[in-house]
Amino acid sequence: DGDATTRSEAMGPQRPGTLLALLEEAAATDGGILYETRDALGLIYRDRTTLYNQKVALALNYRAPGEVPPPLEPTEDDQRLRNDITITRNGGSSGRAVLDQGPLSVQPPPNGVGPYDESVTMSLYSDAQPAPIAQWRMHLGTWDEARYPTISVWLHAAPRLIPAVLAMDIGDRLQISNPPAWLPPGVIDQHLRGYTE
Repeated sequence: DGDATTRSEAMGPQRPGTLLALLEEAAATDGGILYETRDALGLIYRDRTTLYNQKVALALNYRAPGEVPPPLEPTEDDQRLRNDITITRNGGSSGRAVLDQGPLSVQPPPNGVGPYDESVTMSLYSDAQPAPIAQWRMHLGTWDEARYPTISVWLHAAPRLIPAVLAMDIGDRLQISNPPAWLPPGVIDQHLRGYTE
């Protein structure tokens, strides 16, 4: 459903390991999502490129009855903050990306937040890959917006949403329009990373 024109990351030689460990290694290298199917015994891999430029799978309106019941609370935390990232190719070169200016930079407060570093070794095909992957992961790790760990939908109060909610899967995009006044203005745009029924 997303941008299928960008290729997934090419990997290096496959080393011995369990099937699940090898699948997780592929997902980590590409930056996609590996998850269990909900209607059968099995795994699904959603590659990174399908997360780009998606259509909105579920459009919610905060002011519509039952669509987004309270609480709708953003979390301003450092759980995913990474501003100094080193990616090493297994048996090869490494690349590093450091955010050295801005509110989420490695500068000490009040000019930044200090260093939040991460070093990852990946199975990569060539020595040209570590630097751009480090840049991309730093971009994700310094995205300066609140995240919404939980978004509830009351389907009994908004039954018109049932088909769209049932069709959603991990990685799909949802939006909430008309957020309340105490939240930042503009549409809330999120990816579904998990769900509870």
